[in-house]
Amino acid sequence: MAAFAAEPVSEAETEESEVMTGEIETGEPAVDAEPTETEEPAQAEEPAGTEEQEAVSGNTEPDKGVEPPVGSVQTGTLSGNAADGYYVNLPASNTPETAPTIDLQTLLNDHVTSLRIYDDGGKDGNYSKECKGFIILHAPIGYRLKMSGTLWTESGRNSDDLSAYNGTDDVLANELFNVCSSSDGAETAFGPYVSSDNDVLVEFYAYMAPSYEGFEMTAELVSTATEYNITCASAAGGRIRTIVNGNLTKKARMDQIVTINAEPFSGYYFNGVTVSVNGSSMTVPVDGGDFISRTAAFTMFAGDVTVTPTFTNDPADLYIRMPVSGTKNLSVPNGITSFKLYDDGGADGDYSPYCNGTLTLTAPERCVLKLSGTAAVYVGLSSGFEAYDGASTGSTRIKSGSYSSDDGISIYNGAVTTGR
Repeated sequence: MAAFAAEPVSEAETEESEVMTGEIETGEPAVDAEPTETEEPAQAEEPAGTEEQEAVSGNTEPDKGVEPPVGSVQTGTLSGNAADGYYVNLPASNTPETAPTIDLQTLLNDHVTSLRIYDDGGKDGNYSKECKGFIILHAPIGYRLKMSGTLWTESGRNSDDLSAYNGTDDVLANELFNVCSSSDGAETAFGPYVSSDNDVLVEFYAYMAPSYEGFEMTAELVSTATEYNITCASAAGGRIRTIVNGNLTKKARMDQIVTINAEPFSGYYFNGVTVSVNGSSMTVPVDGGDFISRTAAFTMFAGDVTVTPTFTNDPADLYIRMPVSGTKNLSVPNGITSFKLYDDGGADGDYSPYCNGTLTLTAPERCVLKLSGTAAVYVGLSSGFEAYDGASTGSTRIKSGSYSSDDGISIYNGAVTTGR
């Protein structure tokens, strides 16, 4: 048996996707093989969902009308009321350490679940030049924050932008989103994004460029006990089923892991899946979805989603994506003579920041893997990949790259690879 392991390492920003083409070389003529024809299984009856309720404790409202000393931790207050809606404006200038904390238990006490957030110019004014303001939104236990809105800012790299971070530190590893207008001053929608923490640090930063209207964002409290719908779209060539905690289901709560099992029909291969958030253009990251394991998984979003599989009867279309983290082992089945290998972003997306997954591919008997392709990575920091002639990163290294490349092919022990 021949085996090949590839390990990409990324520490910061991402750019274009990696694509490699894998071919199987053998001393015997290749024989195309189709999956064994099986009778289509009957759809299993799905168990009835159960409703769960979660109690939320704590009725403390933030202090009102008292300005704490400069440099201390500030407790923020909301403007507005339950009838007309609550809102808050970001300060023009402060730091994460002095950012006011908005306790959103206040909303629940008034039977309200959302508030609006504006830049320092408020609803109708422009934001200040060179402003850099922070606030912290604190959701009660059992709740997270779903954020979406519209902004009008400078565009492009190093532009005026709106960011949010899981937790209270403005570090890249905690970044939930970073958005700006599609062109200078253009109205641009963003979200929804859902926090993974009860606390969210919101930042708006403006450079010296002319200021625009800024942003209007809605932050909604969503309960972790709420169940959301999963729609499995139909597709030619096969079917899928969704499983949570070992049970077939079409409902899941936020943060539950949903497993997708694919059942390709005779003559077809499972070749990826997309999970989209209903009512928006956003998609949910998916792990797996390859033609070998026929499985995939995703973390349930705080909203209804649609799962759309892809099946193909053309082996030339087949591909595998690198895992974002951890190790995946796949054995290439007999009859497959070629497939593509992408980073976790797939054919068109960027690879994930801080990705460090390892993929081990094992060729069929009397075969070796031949790899070639092109790639683009962020050159400024340590982004790159490594390939080894063996089943672990302790094997002989074939290729290492931390640059963009489509150049020469190197050969080692019958395996061929090229830099990314």
